[in-house]
Amino acid sequence: MAAAAPVQTTPSHSGPAPAPAEEGTSKKGASAEEVQAYRAAFAAWQRNDTDACIDQFRQFLQAHPTSIYADDSAYWMADCYFKKGDYKTAVLRFDDVVARYPKGNKAADALYRHGESLVRLGPGYSKAALRAFERVIEEYPDSPRAAEARKQIELLGGTPPATTGSAAGTPAGSSGKGH
Repeated sequence: MAAAAPVQTTPSHSGPAPAPAEEGTSKKGASAEEVQAYRAAFAAWQRNDTDACIDQFRQFLQAHPTSIYADDSAYWMADCYFKKGDYKTAVLRFDDVVARYPKGNKAADALYRHGESLVRLGPGYSKAALRAFERVIEEYPDSPRAAEARKQIELLGGTPPATTGSAAGTPAGSSGKGH
């Protein structure tokens, strides 16, 4: 069996995000039940209990679809699929994070991890992976993932796009949330 790909997996720059308990406070506007459910699901992620993590974040999103924790929950659920090696589902879940929360604090990471997942699927997905990494640079030029995306594009034999960066000095897609 041939090597999967040249991708160099790097940990999320925004994660592992601290759970509310670790921060010492909960996000403004979140109910106590939301915070408790998010903490429980995130604890499963921290334990690498991917099945429990997926189930708990799925339940959280069903119960609290407009929660301030919704984007983070969707991201960590996608990450669990990646950890399990279910890269096809990870591609779909990371794509969902970007589509639903394009200005969320996990958007750049989700798009980058979308590309990583595609690379893990094998050479037949290289063009799609290149496009995902290009999108990180184009849509989130000031995010830490933009530099990593450039490296991935070069490893895949592509040429990274030129960007101008955001004028405000804030990473594109930043919501100002802590995690």
